[in-house]
Order: sequence, then structure tokens, then C-alpha cells
Amino acid sequence: MAEPGRRSIIAGIAACALAAAVLATRVVFDGTGPDPDAPRRNAPRTGGLPRAEPRRATPPVPRGDADEDLLFNGRCAVRLRVTGAETGDPVANARVSFRDADGAVTTATADAYGVAILDCLDRGEGRVAVSAHRFEHAELDVVAAPDRVVEATVKLERAPAVAVRVIDAVTGAPVVGASVHVASAHRRLDESSRSGNFAGVDETGLVTIPVPRNEPLIIHAEASGFISAMEALRSGGARSVTKIDLRLAPASRIEGRVLGPDGRPLNDAGIDVWVRSASASQWSAGASVDDGNRYRADGLVPGGAYEFSASADGFTDAAPLRLVAPPARTALRADIRVRAPTRIVVHAVDEDGTTFSPDDLSIHIKSGRLFDVSSHNGEFTVAPGRWNVAVRVKGRTAAAAVRDVAPGERWELMLTVPRGVTLAGAVTSSSGVPVHGASVYVESEDAPPAGPFPTDASGRFEAAGLRPGPKRIEVHSGAEFLPAVLESAPCPGPELRVTLRRAGRVSVQVARTDGLPIGSLEFKGVCDEGLPRSWKWAADSGGRVVAPWPSDISRWLVCVRGCAPAVLDVSVPPETTLDLPPLVLEPERPIRGRIRTRDGHAPHGILIEATMPSDPELFDAVEADADGCFRFGGLRAGTVVLEARPDSGPKAVWEVMTGGVAPIDLVYPETGVVIVRVTASDGAPVSGASVTGIHAAWRSVTVCAREEDTTDSLGAALLRMPAGPATLWVDGFESADVDVPENDTVTVRFTHD
Repeated sequence: MAEPGRRSIIAGIAACALAAAVLATRVVFDGTGPDPDAPRRNAPRTGGLPRAEPRRATPPVPRGDADEDLLFNGRCAVRLRVTGAETGDPVANARVSFRDADGAVTTATADAYGVAILDCLDRGEGRVAVSAHRFEHAELDVVAAPDRVVEATVKLERAPAVAVRVIDAVTGAPVVGASVHVASAHRRLDESSRSGNFAGVDETGLVTIPVPRNEPLIIHAEASGFISAMEALRSGGARSVTKIDLRLAPASRIEGRVLGPDGRPLNDAGIDVWVRSASASQWSAGASVDDGNRYRADGLVPGGAYEFSASADGFTDAAPLRLVAPPARTALRADIRVRAPTRIVVHAVDEDGTTFSPDDLSIHIKSGRLFDVSSHNGEFTVAPGRWNVAVRVKGRTAAAAVRDVAPGERWELMLTVPRGVTLAGAVTSSSGVPVHGASVYVESEDAPPAGPFPTDASGRFEAAGLRPGPKRIEVHSGAEFLPAVLESAPCPGPELRVTLRRAGRVSVQVARTDGLPIGSLEFKGVCDEGLPRSWKWAADSGGRVVAPWPSDISRWLVCVRGCAPAVLDVSVPPETTLDLPPLVLEPERPIRGRIRTRDGHAPHGILIEATMPSDPELFDAVEADADGCFRFGGLRAGTVVLEARPDSGPKAVWEVMTGGVAPIDLVYPETGVVIVRVTASDGAPVSGASVTGIHAAWRSVTVCAREEDTTDSLGAALLRMPAGPATLWVDGFESADVDVPENDTVTVRFTHD
């Protein structure tokens, strides 16, 4: 027999032995449920041959030789059959994931028979999650022994659904071609536009979309030639179908071309067209632009007042064009003309008239914000307004030029860069010792800051290329020295002598109540400007620390890993050493626990902040894991305020005590969603309006918080707040009170007179 034939027979025998081993080592998990192999055995035959079926992975089993079987070798596997709870039919393509106790995740997809196999698991104890389209999510805990296969049957409940019918508000006919988007109301509108379920309607204008159970939802429908509509509702229980009709009012459109300043169409100019209702404060990209640079704005409210503008590369934005939308189902043609570019062209020459190359220029242009750029051949396209221009060339700074630049104007200026003068000096300590590595900064009113200029080993520095005139000199040198400032130093002038005073020092003996060595300490404080500062210093073998004490910080936290921080509230004069009483640190009083919703689920992506009211400096923030578990260390005994806010919910606050042995259980409050609709007097939606909501429980100082959002192109904003009374504010309106429902939505409308 040929060698390939012998190999085929050996492979066939090995496959039969492997299948027999699988049947011999099967461990039943729940003792119930149909046999996952039944569909294969009962498959009808055609022409005397078995029906072709997709191949399924075989669970790994021990074959007695660990070197040959790398799938098990002390590991385990989980074999699931996913079926529908009502019919018992297999659910193909179900997504199955297994998370073990260490957080490792293994995933698999169910085959045509609803069978999914998770093999090569390092640990057999964990949680299995199953999800499938049109079915509700399900989870179960499993425990598998090494070298064994755990089998289970998961029955998925049919998910509730929303049946949306989109019809013409005028004729009542179905709107064929409409698209429907359904998303949870617990997401903001801009988040909902990137998530949820999308679907197109059929020829009767109907579409059915699966949704979560008992969830407040936002239903959004849009279609070409119609005004988009949005409604809110609450989904039902398992297998329920909630019906809703969305009526789309016929819309009008405005279209046209984007022209250049000369009235000719623009080509390949990176054009964007912006639209806003006349009463709105912010623009939105509400128009599409085709390859021929023709724009089209659909879905406009007939008779509504709108403003249009356009931007194009190399041009100044078009002046706002105010238009009134035409009657329904008609179009208005209007061209938008961008303005000539506003440009600043900068040239720089030396004192002898030599022109500098643009590549040698660093041009500073300032108009509200500071731009530090290295030329575009010295030419810049800018927005109209007041501009301040200065040039730095090889360390020298030219005089600044300031001017108002009109739209379409070309401001060309020539700046003469003086050779400049050199400011030199030396930095020493109060005892006359040169300070090496100090940083010297030079500032003046008419030029950008220069520096840092470092001091050498002899403490000397040179700042070259400066414009003549008085300068402000600032010198820094780490934690050992206090900063020094010289006001109105003459330039040019005699050599500067800068003396740095050493910072005060503290000497403190630090010990732990548990007797463990100290190692290193971290001093944390906040300086007078409100900026956080921290330094780390090592303790000697006896636990004594001698550390600088900057004069701009009088209150420090002394932090040691595993200990509760101690507060040092003391002022130390410069160049003195203050011996402090011994400092004994107690072991930290950690807080550990789990945060969950009322139904037991962990809020997604939740960040928890801990603050001790007695010591506001003791602040920490951690992110809860996928199961909602969290832990805070470095706390002292006392009351701690925990503040939590997940990705899809408002802020919640609890007061707890540190030092407890058992984990704490935080139940996130039930929330609701407030939908705010803002429209103009002509019915057009107002986009860009600021909306603020404050819950009645947030009015205390401890729990001061607010929800804020901005209306979108539909004039809608979403505020997620705890259930109960709240107050709303919208730009240009009086405040309104609202009662936020529990796990539901409420709509509040604001209309301009």
C-alpha cells in the first residue's frame, strides 16, 4: 500500500478513537435538555447519502498522552447548546463568552445547531454570557473540573420589540425608504446616533426592531423629503411588541452652489456648508455637498427662517445668508459665495538688509489664541480680526506689529530683526555657592517669553538675541531652592547677580504602628496658585526623613504605601531646619464593595470618587470593574463621601464609614430621562441651545451637581437625572419644574414667542 494510503487509514482510526473518548468522558451539567447531537443523527438522507452539514469542533478530551494533547493538560472545556425558550429550536450564531475568576475572557460562536464550545480554559470556574439577535441576554455560572467537559443548555427568551410604522403626516400613506433608529434613552443623543438598532421600513412603512426589556427608548425616523421625527416610549416585557406610529411632515429644501469671491464655482476646495435656525446660536453640518460642490439641505420646516454659511480651504467663510424655507415639497435655489482669503504675509530682514529665509523664521501670530508656527513660506490664511505678529530668528525677537485685518485683506509686513543684546549673569546660593542646572526665563511685554537658559557648573548663564528694554527675570532650581524674580532688569546692563535662598527643611521621625519599615515617603500639597505638587524622599534606616519644605505650601499629606496619610500643617522659614515631633502612621482603612442597580447589574463604565469631609485633601478616584467591584486604600478612620457617575446615568452620592470588614453594597438610584424640545415661533427646531437641569436632592452643598446638554439639529436635548422633582433652565426662557419619572422619559417643550 502506498504511504499516503496508510496515513489516511491511521488518521481515520484516530478520529474514531477521539469521538469515542468524547462520549466516554461527557459530564452532564444540568441533567436536562435535548441532546445537542440529535439534529445530526436525525438529519434526512438524500439519495442514500447523509445531508451535508457544517463541521463542528469536537471538545478536547484527554488521550492519555500529555505531550500529544495540548488542549487539555489540566485544562477544561464548556459545551453549550443555545435554544429558544418558546420553541426549543437551536439559535445559530449566538455569541458566547466565558469570564473566569481572574477576569480572562474566552469567546465562541454557536454553529447551525446552536452548539458553542469554549475549550482550553485555564480555570473552569466563572460566568458564561450568551447573547443573540432578537433574544434577551442570559448568564449562568459554571464550575468545571480539570480534564473534563461541562455541558449545559441555555434557553433564551425572545426579546421584546418595537413595531414602528412611518407614515406621511398629510396623506397618511406609508413613507417608503424611511429609516428608523431605536436607542436607549439613557444615552445622550450624540451617543445614541452611534449606537442602538437601525433598520429600514418595508413597503407598508413598517419595521420591527428588538429592544431591551422595560427600557426607556428614543425612536427616531427620517426620510428624504420629510422632517425628521423623534418620540420616546418605554419597552415592554419579554416577547412583547410595542406599536407606535411616527408621522413625518413633508419638508422643503434649499440647494445651490458654493461660489468663489469672483462668482465662479469652486473646485476641490474642501467645502463645508453650515446651517442653523435663525434663533440658534450654533452652526451644524446640516447640508450635504456633492462632487460638483453643489449643496443640498433637506428636512427644513416650511416657512422656517434659516441661516447658511460655507467654508472652503484658502478662503474666508461666507457671510451668513438668511433664507426662508419654501413651501412643503418644493425647493429654493440660493448660491453661497465665500469671501476672499484674509492673509498675513510676513517677511524678516537683518539690520543690514539681508532677507531671512522663511525656513529660518518662527512666527508668532496672536488673536485671542497663540499660534506658534514655523511659516508657510511666511504666508498665513487667517480669520478677520485683530492680530499681533512677532518673529523669532535664531534666538532674536523682532518688534511686534498689531493691526485689524479686514475680510479679504492681504496684510504684508516687513519686520527688521535687530541683532539684539546679550543678558548675562550668575546664579548662586545665599552662601555664595554656584547653582548648577538652574533655569533662567526672560520676559518682556512686547515679545514672547525667552528661555530657559541653563546655568553651567559655575552658575553662569547667557541669554542672547534679546531686544533692548527692561526685562523680568525668573529663576527656578527644583525643590532645594525657592524661586527668585527680578523685576525691570536693565537690558543691556551690567551682569546680573541672582541669589537663590534655600527652602526650609523639616526633620521628622516616621514610624508605623505595625512596625514595618518605612522605605520612601511622598509629600503631597497644593501651592498658592492651586497647582498640585508632590515630592518623594527616602527615609534612612531609622525612619528619619529630612526634606525641603517650599514656602508656598504649608499643608502637606505624608503618604506611605499601606498606611493612612498624615497631615503636616506647619510653616518653615527659608534656610532653616525644623525638627518635628515623631509621626506615627496607622495602617490604612480601606473601603471595598460593589455598586449595582436595583436589578443587580453593574452600571457600565462607572467612576467612583472618595473624599473625606474632615480632610478634603484625602481624595481618590477608581473605576469599578465589569462586576461593579471597587476598592479604596490610603484612607483614615472616619466618614467618607462616595460619588459615582456611570456612562449612562447621573451622579449618585453615599456616606460610608471606613474600617469595615464586610464589603459595602451601593445601590445606584433609579433614574429617568428628561427630553427637552426647543422650537422657534415658526416651528423650526432650535439647535445649540444650552439646557441645564438640577435635581432637588442636589441643592445641598455636599451633593451639588447638575446635568447639562445642548440641543441637536432636531432641537432636542437629553438630561439623565434621578427620579423625583427637578428644575430646568434653557437659554432665553424662564425655568420650568419637572417631575422626573422612574426609569422612563418625560418631554418638556420650550417655544419662543
